[in-house]
Amino acid sequence: MHSFFRPAVFFLTLTMSLNAFSERKASDRITQDIDERETRQLQGNVHPQLQHAQDQGRMDGGLAMQGVSLVFKRTAEQEAKVEKLLAEQQDPASPNFHKWLTPEQYGDRFGLSKADVAKVVGWLQSQGFTVNRVARARTQVWFSGSVAQVEQVFRTEMHRYTVKGEPHFANGVEPAVPAALADVVLGVHNLTDFRPRVRAHVRRMSEAGVKANLTSSLSGFHFVVPDDFATIYDVKALYTAGFDGTGQKIAVMGQSEVNNTDIDAFRSAAGLPARTATNFVRTLVPGTGTSLVVSGDVDESSLDLEWAEGVAKGATEVFVYTGSNTNFNVFDAFTYA
Repeated sequence: MHSFFRPAVFFLTLTMSLNAFSERKASDRITQDIDERETRQLQGNVHPQLQHAQDQGRMDGGLAMQGVSLVFKRTAEQEAKVEKLLAEQQDPASPNFHKWLTPEQYGDRFGLSKADVAKVVGWLQSQGFTVNRVARARTQVWFSGSVAQVEQVFRTEMHRYTVKGEPHFANGVEPAVPAALADVVLGVHNLTDFRPRVRAHVRRMSEAGVKANLTSSLSGFHFVVPDDFATIYDVKALYTAGFDGTGQKIAVMGQSEVNNTDIDAFRSAAGLPARTATNFVRTLVPGTGTSLVVSGDVDESSLDLEWAEGVAKGATEVFVYTGSNTNFNVFDAFTYA
């Protein structure tokens, strides 16, 4: 897995409940003064898509860059303990089985210490950046500034590129951080507008082209509804026993707003409860721009929401998504959730 994404995946797995664990808190790790004259280059922060890109030149230094972030890395000891806890949380014989951590509990055990976070925040502010937010688990800090500031402070270059005919921007050089921070910073993220590609393939059809036969002998496609899913995967026994998601929440992450009409039409056609402010909650990740429907991405978000509700009919869906700032994507929604 690319280093862009690993922190969000580990963090999300561990932050779902309120059970506490007694263990010593994270120790301070920044032991030297932060001196910009001595830097160390990071690795794994240039997007792999640039291998096939056509460079269109440097970005305008005066352009604003919103929501750039420093992602902190765990020590080897913390990493080992994370792996151990992950295994124990899935082991029915372990006293930690299904005992999850709050973001604050995660931060106390596996995040950066509060004192170290304060040092990083102070350094960013001293460089002229605006600090927007610190993750509750103390795994990441978001800040904003100009392209010129980012280039100067992190010893990198911001370029515009063309990839497969599409315009993009990204850092073309691995960023560097002061040597005093090199052991605590995994990477400088949100420097590009490359987003994960959706896997959904949508074919638009007119009403006249829709036929009642549910299986196509020509294409081999099988058209199914939630009740078919319940039959295929033997979920009906759970419904009979009273397990339909009632009282539970399902978080669905995306990088596009969805169209209400699509969600409502699916619920109606599938005989599901109508969408309300109680059973469908939207959360736009703060600082990621305005709510925006993005072509292609909207279809993936809609499918995820429709089928999550189609199976867990009584559950509340919480849709967490990023906005119009293109250097944010679904992994930022994961991290925020």
